[in-house]
Amino acid sequence: NVVMLGHVSEEDKSALLALCKAFAFPSNNRAEAFGISLVEASRFGKPMISCDLTTGTSYVNIDGVTGLVVPASDSKAFGEAMTALASDAELVRGMGKAARARYERHFRASIVAMRYLEAYESLLAARSISGQASVASFSPKASR
Repeated sequence: NVVMLGHVSEEDKSALLALCKAFAFPSNNRAEAFGISLVEASRFGKPMISCDLTTGTSYVNIDGVTGLVVPASDSKAFGEAMTALASDAELVRGMGKAARARYERHFRASIVAMRYLEAYESLLAARSISGQASVASFSPKASR
């Protein structure tokens, strides 16, 4: 069964993600550059179905591992992917487990914060080496 709910509260969203079997993300718009809702689904260990948008969505949902990725705007393929997950509990369990593991490795808040910090430190170190700035003298206003 598929239910289109529209806007839901954060609390309801968490409850729905905890209760659902899989997460369907039918966006076929490249403006959906990353798909934060895919990360949210993976946090709950849910296999995902998404479209290949050649954006970050396929970085979050790895086809055949954490879920299924179908061609954009192919409603038949999307429906077949939904049927595949609806009819195979073992596939759902395996992909859900892989989705949660990927979340833990790549998308947990502490991991993302650490990667941002490393990126900023690397940029500041590169500027320091070139003589343009040092970490101690860095000021966002001065670097514009």
